[in-house]
Amino acid sequence: MANEWPIASLGELFNITSSKRIFAADYCESGVPFYRSKEIIEKAKGNAISTELFISREKFDGIRNKFGAPKANDILLTSVGTLGVPYLVCPDEEFYFKDGNLTWLQTSDSDVCPRFVYLWLRSNIAKRAIDEVTIGSTQQALTIVALKSLELRLPPLPEQKAIAHILGSLDDKIELNRRMNETLEGMAQALFKSWFVDFDPVIDNALEAGNPIPAAFAARAETRRKALADGTANRETAATFPAAFQETDEMGSIPEGWEVQSIAHVAEKIAMGPFGSRITRNNFVEHGVPVIRGGNLTSGFVDRNFVYLTEEKATELKSSNAFSGDIIFTHRGTIGQVGIIPRASIYPRYVVSQSQMFLRINSEIISAEFAFRYFKSGSGMERLLGYASQVGVPAIARPTTSLKSLPILVPDKTIVSTFDEINRSYVNKTNANKNQNENLSKLRDTLLPKLISGELRIEDAEKIVKGEG
Repeated sequence: MANEWPIASLGELFNITSSKRIFAADYCESGVPFYRSKEIIEKAKGNAISTELFISREKFDGIRNKFGAPKANDILLTSVGTLGVPYLVCPDEEFYFKDGNLTWLQTSDSDVCPRFVYLWLRSNIAKRAIDEVTIGSTQQALTIVALKSLELRLPPLPEQKAIAHILGSLDDKIELNRRMNETLEGMAQALFKSWFVDFDPVIDNALEAGNPIPAAFAARAETRRKALADGTANRETAATFPAAFQETDEMGSIPEGWEVQSIAHVAEKIAMGPFGSRITRNNFVEHGVPVIRGGNLTSGFVDRNFVYLTEEKATELKSSNAFSGDIIFTHRGTIGQVGIIPRASIYPRYVVSQSQMFLRINSEIISAEFAFRYFKSGSGMERLLGYASQVGVPAIARPTTSLKSLPILVPDKTIVSTFDEINRSYVNKTNANKNQNENLSKLRDTLLPKLISGELRIEDAEKIVKGEG
């Protein structure tokens, strides 16, 4: 029974310490990854690292040889700001981390399963215990001394491992789906780049017809020549594309018969979020109309982790209401973020925050999905960031005016429709994986406290996970 399990403190189970100090002057353009709380939280959520920092191999090896470095099954815990987010170090993972931001739980030879403790740290039981020993009111912190004092009931090692295996199998499936979605996203973006940035099908057709290739695509033409020779070029796809190029003032060489238009020409609406004074914390409610902030644009579009406004407040801010298919940009702060509100969104409308603006595309000209990919590919975003000011908080000058002035490629409608159909298949698979991950996460979070408290038996949990219970 759970109440018969012995109680142990984290200080008894792990050597708890921090890192050696790394200074900003030690950062390099490449080398061994260096993580702060922000990056560890991103990794814990399964997200890509948004800000990559590195230290040199020489610096890392010197520290590791003298003081050690995180190894498989060690645990890092955020200890300043957003407290208590644990990260279990993966096998063969190599990185160093910021002192003070993160606390390092080093595995020892004690009778403890590190993954079990990692799962315990993710539970509400641990979160409540961490809250009780947290210090500070403005900038909260979790000290090593306080962390060492945290106590948990420890089932026998075989049972720890069984619990870790059951919940770990759910995490493994979630991670598999996440990686699959990364692959699908990569495939969609690669297809867009091939068709609408590198113009591979047009180059193939021009080579076959003996038409001239613009100098800007000479290197790409050699690659396509080899693809044609070895039969890997998709000639069926290329049949709907032009076989020649034309010159434009705005974008240089583009496929013959295609157009360059301004964003203003292809847009139904471009608008910004309300001024900050029109949305304050006092306006937030538990449920209602979600507010899109920068955190919702970390990987295209994250349709969760919102704050909400009442329907009445959202209507008051109707000029900042965004809907399915609208493209969202961050114009202040972490500029360069772009996302598209999914067609299958569960919310009928959103409000964009003061740091965001949105673009609504006229579907009679091009599709919203095509325009989103245009900015994701870098072509449009590089031009938009050209208006950015780095004085003070990074911001795009005159955001909506800058966006309206940008040129965008407008291909033949049939080709855009073909791309949209393929892209939609990727999106549908991605959404199915996201939905499954939501369900798996809910199941994991339901089982977690019951298993670590002994309320649920191992064999019963196994049946539930297998869908037998």
